[in-house]
Amino acid sequence: MSNIDFCAFESSQFQSMRNLLRETFNTSDAELLRLYKALKANFDKDEWPAEVSTKRDFFKPQDSLSKKDYDRLETVACDLPSLLSRAKGNTVMIVAQDPYSNTSSPKVTVGTPYAMHIRACREKLHTKKYFQLIDVLLQQGYQTYLTDVYKIYIRETKLKKEDCLRFFNLLRQEIETINPIAIVTWGRVATNAVAKLNLQKSHYHYPHPSGAARSAWAKLMQQSATDQNIYNYWKQDILNKLTSNAIEH
Repeated sequence: MSNIDFCAFESSQFQSMRNLLRETFNTSDAELLRLYKALKANFDKDEWPAEVSTKRDFFKPQDSLSKKDYDRLETVACDLPSLLSRAKGNTVMIVAQDPYSNTSSPKVTVGTPYAMHIRACREKLHTKKYFQLIDVLLQQGYQTYLTDVYKIYIRETKLKKEDCLRFFNLLRQEIETINPIAIVTWGRVATNAVAKLNLQKSHYHYPHPSGAARSAWAKLMQQSATDQNIYNYWKQDILNKLTSNAIEH
């Protein structure tokens, strides 16, 4: 068993989050509880877990895409916000871009940012390095709230302006509800989205941890962007910033 708590929200906070999600998606409190229960059940499984999914009309695009065309799409994926913790310390929010997926399904597949609800993604696959960066925070007692700017990904088409605005509004409300001591963004899309919200919150932005951003990391660190160098830089830089943040407040 892992010594990490998954989605151990305070009761009132979890209820507030579900209320926000119900205002954004075509869902019920009972369904959201079912989805979170399924994701939580997968957290410590050694084997690859069964797909978690929900009905296609969980998300209804606010544009001219007909229901028939929407139902024909091969991939519609959703990430639900999650919380990782080893202790009940202050919360740091990490904002990702979207729930990128190649899974074909007639339903909406449901996961969490960076698939941190799946053990293999934390310990074995390329996303292992994402978890290692997150665990720097967990090891220091911070709770880490993970969310996406765009909580829906459609492989065959881009989200329209109306839906993007819907998710921007949800992100703003999430930040108000979670009230993190700092917001961390990885990559330009998430960084620009949070900057546009113009919040009175400490915002620390970094290149994305994926291999595609090696050159950006190398420029930032002024050294080669190996996984170990990125880890060492991140650990020193983010903990220094969070310590300074605590002193200032």
